[in-house]
Amino acid sequence: MADIAHLRQLLRYDPETGNFYWIVTGRGHALNAIAGTRHGNGYLRITVAGERIFAHRLAWFFARGEMPTDDVDHINGNRSDNRICNLRLASRYQNLGNTRARKTSASGVKGVTFVRKTGRFRAVITVNGKQNHLGYFNTAEEASDAYRSAAQSAYGEFARAS
Repeated sequence: MADIAHLRQLLRYDPETGNFYWIVTGRGHALNAIAGTRHGNGYLRITVAGERIFAHRLAWFFARGEMPTDDVDHINGNRSDNRICNLRLASRYQNLGNTRARKTSASGVKGVTFVRKTGRFRAVITVNGKQNHLGYFNTAEEASDAYRSAAQSAYGEFARAS
C-alpha cells in the first residue's frame, strides 16, 4: 500500500461529496477527473500504481490518516456513497447486519421467506454464523416485524431490516 503522502500527491478527496479527483495526469485519466470505477458489486475502486483500492477504504485513509484494519461500513447502504459522514468502522459481523434484502428474495423482505407448503411466512436471522428460526407468520409484515426486532437486538445501530 502506498503511503498517504504519496497518495496525496496523486489524489484529492472531497469529504463532502465522497469523490476522489486526480491531481496529476496519467495513464487513462486527466487532471481533475473523478477517480475510480464502479466494481460489479457497486463499490468504487481506484487503481494507484497498479494496486486496486476500494474508495471507501481510501476515504477513511485520507480522512483519518490510517488504513482501517476493520471493515468500513456505508451507513446508508449505498456502496458508492463515500462521504466520510456516511462511513464508519465495523466488524465483519456488524457490517453483515447492515446488508439489504437479497435481490433474489421472493418476499422482498430481509430475513423473510414464503413457505408454500404452509402458506405462511418464515422469519430467520443469522447471528454469529448460526441461523435462528424466529417463527411462522400469517403476513410478511408480521414476519418482518419479528426480524426487525431480532436484528435490532443482535446488531444494534448496524441493524437494517429491509
